[in-house]
Amino acid sequence: NAIIKDLKAVEGLGSISVIASDKTGTITEEYMEVKDYYSFIDEYSFKKYLSYACSDATNPTEIAIRKYLNDKGKFKNNGILKKEIVFTSDRKMASNVYLIDGSTYLFCKGASEKILNNSKYILKTKSYTKVHSH
Repeated sequence: NAIIKDLKAVEGLGSISVIASDKTGTITEEYMEVKDYYSFIDEYSFKKYLSYACSDATNPTEIAIRKYLNDKGKFKNNGILKKEIVFTSDRKMASNVYLIDGSTYLFCKGASEKILNNSKYILKTKSYTKVHSH
């Protein structure tokens, strides 16, 4: 049995022997794990900022990030979550707006090309580097 969105896809089904899909988590058992990361800033600041990007305790990606953060020490944020913009396949990123010590911050996670295309600067160890012109 197959669910087809594009009728042209049916043409290729005769030559396919295996179709693997994990939309329901049956292959991965809905388990994800952070193995490594790359950051332009120091480890503590990176993990602190990352803690603000995670607010959904039911999302497998955020569960994996929270587990990684907790395994490396507690990183509880001290801000007030004002708005959460959930991940969509069109947007390819999720965002959280926090109020921290009277200032508003936006924390995003998602596809690097989407994040970088929406960024003006990258924070590199207490200085900012311009990404590209907008």
